[in-house]
Amino acid sequence: MILFDYHTHTNFSDANYGFDELLEELKKTDIKIIGITDHFEKNLMQSVKVSKSEYEKAFGVFRDKCFDCGITAVLGAEVGMKEKEFLPSDNLPDVSYIIASFHQMPEKGSMTEKEYWEYYMNVVEYGLKNFRFDIIGHIEGYMPVAPFMHEEASFDERRSTEKLFAKKYFSLDWYEKISKIMHDRNIAIEIHGGSKSPRIEVLSVMKKNNVKFSFGSDTHSLVQLKKHREYFDYAVKELDLKETDFIKLGGEVCRK
Repeated sequence: MILFDYHTHTNFSDANYGFDELLEELKKTDIKIIGITDHFEKNLMQSVKVSKSEYEKAFGVFRDKCFDCGITAVLGAEVGMKEKEFLPSDNLPDVSYIIASFHQMPEKGSMTEKEYWEYYMNVVEYGLKNFRFDIIGHIEGYMPVAPFMHEEASFDERRSTEKLFAKKYFSLDWYEKISKIMHDRNIAIEIHGGSKSPRIEVLSVMKKNNVKFSFGSDTHSLVQLKKHREYFDYAVKELDLKETDFIKLGGEVCRK
């Protein structure tokens, strides 16, 4: 079992717990490296509102408490991107790494389904080529599927719909193409626990092209810290991933 998680949130952004509650939960797990990646994104409602100094002070207290418990806490940030624009907020703290995720899709308007997902892929591809970040987050997960869903769609319904669109439009040839960009620019791909994505076939393409991996539970509720590791543990076993296959951010990748 590889004992790190580089994508978690706190109630400074959109999680339902604070740093102290997270530490108490971490003590019940085997996790040895924890990455905090609250949202720091322009024009995103969930983004951190407090000042850079206030946030860094709170994280510093958490980091020291983690150290006393034998846990390494690393400060990152989750930042979004739009067409030809990266979106770090003005209060972005001094971070060790950045996860780039696609959160702000334009209105579907007259775009066909195919045009909509081609737009999504073009933004991802442009970002990989032009923006500076360390990990591409949930590339096949937490996708902007709302225009194709009924208002009361459940979490599971959204995840199922994502998988259908990803398989239909995000070809393995496209992943071959972007994996070369990612390798050249040292950008890792996230194995995303919350959505159990991307597909194993996609991860296999990335491994073949020597792209580094990361793991993120994308925890917003403490129960997810363990629950969202299921797909990650499966992927590690299925692809026989080793420590050397993973990005290292503020500590050695740990294996039990």
